[in-house]
Amino acid sequence: MKLFYRCRYLLLALLLLGVLVSCDFGGGGGTTTQTTTPPATTTTEPEVFYTVTVASGAYTVTPDSQQVSAGDTATFTLLPQTGYEITAVSAGTYNSVAGTLVVSDVQANITVTVTTVESQRLSFMFYDCTASVPSGLQYENTEITVSAKKGKALLGWTLGEPGTEYVSTDRNYTFTLTEAVSIYANYGPSTITYDANGGTVVGGTTSTTMLDTPDISFYTAPNSRWDNHTFRRTGYVLIGYNTEADGSGQAYGMGSKVTFAEDGHLTLYCMWAQETPASSFTFSSGTYTVGGLNGYAVTGYSGNDDTVVIPASHNGKPVVRLASGALQNKDFTTLVFSRNMREVQENAVTGCGSLITLYFPDSIWSIPDEAFDEITYSNFRNFYINATSAPRNTKWWDGSYRVKWDRMVTADKPRIVFLSGSSSIQGLSTPYLEALFDNQYTVVNYGTIRTSNMMLYMEAFQAILGEEDTLVFAPEHTSIYQMGASTLDYLRVGTATSNTFRDTEGVYNVYWHVDISNYTNVFDGFTHYSQWRYPMQELHYDWIFNTAANWVDRYGDFHAADKHTFSTSATPPSINVTFNHLTWDETNTADRADFRDYADLPVKLISELKENGTRVYFAFAPVHEDALNTAAKTTSAQNAFVELIEDLWEIETIGSIADHIFENEDMYKKDTHHLNDYGRVKHCFFLYQALAEVLGIEDPYTDSKAKGTDFAGCLWRD
Repeated sequence: MKLFYRCRYLLLALLLLGVLVSCDFGGGGGTTTQTTTPPATTTTEPEVFYTVTVASGAYTVTPDSQQVSAGDTATFTLLPQTGYEITAVSAGTYNSVAGTLVVSDVQANITVTVTTVESQRLSFMFYDCTASVPSGLQYENTEITVSAKKGKALLGWTLGEPGTEYVSTDRNYTFTLTEAVSIYANYGPSTITYDANGGTVVGGTTSTTMLDTPDISFYTAPNSRWDNHTFRRTGYVLIGYNTEADGSGQAYGMGSKVTFAEDGHLTLYCMWAQETPASSFTFSSGTYTVGGLNGYAVTGYSGNDDTVVIPASHNGKPVVRLASGALQNKDFTTLVFSRNMREVQENAVTGCGSLITLYFPDSIWSIPDEAFDEITYSNFRNFYINATSAPRNTKWWDGSYRVKWDRMVTADKPRIVFLSGSSSIQGLSTPYLEALFDNQYTVVNYGTIRTSNMMLYMEAFQAILGEEDTLVFAPEHTSIYQMGASTLDYLRVGTATSNTFRDTEGVYNVYWHVDISNYTNVFDGFTHYSQWRYPMQELHYDWIFNTAANWVDRYGDFHAADKHTFSTSATPPSINVTFNHLTWDETNTADRADFRDYADLPVKLISELKENGTRVYFAFAPVHEDALNTAAKTTSAQNAFVELIEDLWEIETIGSIADHIFENEDMYKKDTHHLNDYGRVKHCFFLYQALAEVLGIEDPYTDSKAKGTDFAGCLWRD
């Protein structure tokens, strides 16, 4: 029995030892045995995609369909077409403000239908402002922005009529059209504050400032004050104004056109040039009376200044003359004449080849071209005319040309500028043209007169026109002054003035924007102009030409009470027209001039305008069919003339000559280039169609009555 128990205990011990040996306690170097179980086998399901499609309709959708994973979101841009509203969608959520359609948790292929209804059309009219949409019927819920006119002092916007209960005072006011609206911009007076800038003011707001409130009901860019000695500074000469006190801003001459800041106000600081010491000059012993003013003459100069400023007075009397030989062989770059200067004699400035800039008062009575010698002219570029006497020509219709500059510098849309002679003054309707162009452009009728120098204006335009602008050059090729001649001195038969200076009396800005070395007979031309105007009545810049017989409107378009008529006289027009290289030399009408001889200047200026990004085209001035000679009536001569213009001036022509040859019934008083009110409509519509083609206007109007017939100076025949 004892043996049995001993064997049983031995067997249990051996079993326990086997278990311990099979366990790994992390020590020793024994061998362990591990048993692993194979991983379970799994199956991956394929990803599911669904397509969401938006059905087509009176709206635009981007994209039109989308594939998304099950449970994901599809997002679309959804915008109603003009004249429609989205009222419901069959799936998802439509946000009309954001213009989005969102379909969430997509679990199947879906086609979303969109319900639309046609919008109601409401009347929208706006006054004395610009708007993002045309006036007339507009769809309900259209977003509209109206903007105050540039340079006018906005008080606020009113609905229904002008007043003071403003819905907004923001210059750009945006609203949604939910009912018929007539909106008015209400303006306060625009102001110019003059700061004497180191000087004093006689009769000003304070001793150093003066406040002007110019009338801008007709001329939107007023003239600055001419130098009537309101601003004074001992020992200095006033040479202009600037928008910054240190002269770093926009410079303006006295009596020149100025443009207001965006808010309709402007501050101008006087710019002064210190007089060169009297000790540097010699003066005459006696006095002279020139142009109605008695005073001394400067007879010599011994200084070495870079800027020479002729003193305004000597020994208590004005300095009125720069005598022959006064300034010789000096290296000054700037020469300043004071408001008292009346005469610059022949050979007064010689051997002064460094001269670049001349500040020139329009009170000068006499200055011949020979006042400077060839050496002095060699680098002379800047001819800054300042008004130091009251205007005299403003009450005449050619004195109203400055309204054209107004429209150039105050335009708030891309410009289409017509540069021509009186054929444009009398042959364009600016409101009609702007309507044809759907009021997307500011049209500027820069017609002047056949004997005013066109190149001067073309060059000055470079300071204003840019990439969005178009210049249509439509010269009357019966005058060398329109076909490239550089002279500024034209004496019209029966008058004694230079038409160019006469026509720019109220817009001397032109000269501040040109290189005067491009032109000839500058001083002779100015002398004839000055002596012509001197005895005339002193006027003011706000004068508006308007008589019972004829008038110029605020667009620069000419109207006459009898302009609906035509002449029944058998007498042909006074000027004979040829379509070739010959034109009239107005100083000798017995001879013809070859305008190819004057090509250098127009080619240069046209090229510079193009480099500025301005589109430049040549159009044909209207001409009476009875003014054409036999050859000019032939297609071959007309085609050859087109080719000559395009090759000579490197300019694209628009329209055809034939479109601008008019029958007697469309001409005014048997004039060569002047249309009556029936011809005006035809001429405008021809120009519109030609420009629509080159400007890429889609679906241009084919009916001249497409914009109605209620335009001043426009008549249609049935």
